[in-house]
Amino acid sequence: MTDASPTMEKWCFDDGRAVEPTRGAGCDSSYLLKLSRGEQRAQALIEYLAPSTLTSVGIARQALTAYLRNAELPERLIIDCDGAGRVARLRLTG
Repeated sequence: MTDASPTMEKWCFDDGRAVEPTRGAGCDSSYLLKLSRGEQRAQALIEYLAPSTLTSVGIARQALTAYLRNAELPERLIIDCDGAGRVARLRLTG
């Protein structure tokens, strides 16, 4: 993860929607967020470990807020049952 810079423009949320959780990850709720910063575009997958209690696009956005000034966003953020978040690798299946 790249450190935040106070002079760097923040990423802005453009869209968000519920998506199917990553198979085998132990998550029961997942949101895909689309963001932009100038001409740059990015996506972040926010997933909640089961049993999640309360999830929404708004709560997923809040979880990503700490990363909005970073040069790069985490591709995947997993939220534990206690609310703590951790950056995880995005595993592509094909």
